Amino acid sequence: MDTLKTSAVTSFEPVCAELPADDLSTPERLDQLQMVVDSSSAAIAQVRPAFDTFYASLTEAQQQALNRSISQWQDQRHGSLE
Repeated sequence: MDTLKTSAVTSFEPVCAELPADDLSTPERLDQLQMVVDSSSAAIAQVRPAFDTFYASLTEAQQQALNRSISQWQDQRHGSLE
């Protein structure tokens, strides 16, 4: 779990540093958004091995609980896809 936590924090720090300033034009905001999306994708790729190791170490019941928790979190943030 510590490896996953450390990996997540260090991987996403650059993403947070690239958040746009308030005074950007719309094209500049789109450029910044593309940079954030690209950086997020790279950060996820970096975190994924540690997450996969962590997930594999869980029991089936723990995996199901984590799956439910993540699903509920996504529903709260983005609305249900159903």
